[in-house]
Amino acid sequence: MCVAVGGEVPIPFNLDPFISDYSIATWTVPFLLIEVLLIGAVFAFNWVEGKRIQHSMDDHRGAAGRSAWILFIAVISFGPAAFAALIVGARRGVWWSQPAVVLTAWLLTPLAYLATSAWLSDFAALPQLSLVTTAQGILTIAFVAWTVEKRQGLWLPAGLWAMHILLIGSGFGYGNLLITVLLILASSTTSWVSGILTLRKSWRIVGALDLVLAWIVASVVIIQGAAVEVLLAILVASAVLLGLVTFLTQTYEGEMAKE
Repeated sequence: MCVAVGGEVPIPFNLDPFISDYSIATWTVPFLLIEVLLIGAVFAFNWVEGKRIQHSMDDHRGAAGRSAWILFIAVISFGPAAFAALIVGARRGVWWSQPAVVLTAWLLTPLAYLATSAWLSDFAALPQLSLVTTAQGILTIAFVAWTVEKRQGLWLPAGLWAMHILLIGSGFGYGNLLITVLLILASSTTSWVSGILTLRKSWRIVGALDLVLAWIVASVVIIQGAAVEVLLAILVASAVLLGLVTFLTQTYEGEMAKE
C-alpha cells in the first residue's frame, strides 16, 4: 500500500516503489534511481569523513550537521539508503564522540524499519514495529548498564533518553496497558538505579517521575476492571523497583549525601 499527499507525493516511511498500480517507468524506476543516488551519497559522505580523519583534520560538520544529514536521508529513502546512513552516521558519531548523532541514528531505526516494511512485507512476514522498538529499548538498557559499569558518563544521557523514547513509545503501541505499565516501570528502574550508581540526582528524579506515570497508567487499568493477575503483576513489578531502589539508596547513602 502507498499513500500519497494530494495524490502526488508519497508519505514518508510509507512508500512502496514496487506497487503494481502505477507504471514501472514512471513510478518504480525513478524511486529506485533516487535510492541508488542516496546510497552513493552515503558512501561518498563516509569516504570524505575517512579522508578528513586520515589527514587529522577538524570536524567541520558537528553533531547537529551529522544528525540533520541522517534525518534527511531517512525521510527520503524507502529503506536501504536509510539503514546505510544510520550505520555510517552512528559509526562516525562514535568516532567523534558525539552522542547526539548516535542517538539520532538509533531513534530513526524504527522509522527506517517502517519504511522498509511498507514494501518488504509483500515478500516476507516481518515482526510488528512495536516488537522491534521494544527490542531496541531492551538493548538500550544493556547499553546503559555498560556505560554505568565502565563509567562512560558522556554516553549515559543519550542511552537513557533513547530507552525512554523507545520503551514508552512502543508500550502504547501494543493496545495492552499492562505492557505499557511494565515498560514504564523498566524505564523507571533503569533511570533510578543509574542515578544512584552514578550519583546523578537528575536521573533519580526522572526515575521517580516514571514511577508516577506508571501508576497513573495502572490506575486506568484498574478503572477498566483488570483481572487479578494483571494487578498482581503491576504490584510485584512496583515492589521489586521500590525494594531495589531502597537497598541501593541505603548502600550509597554516604556518597549521595556529598552531592
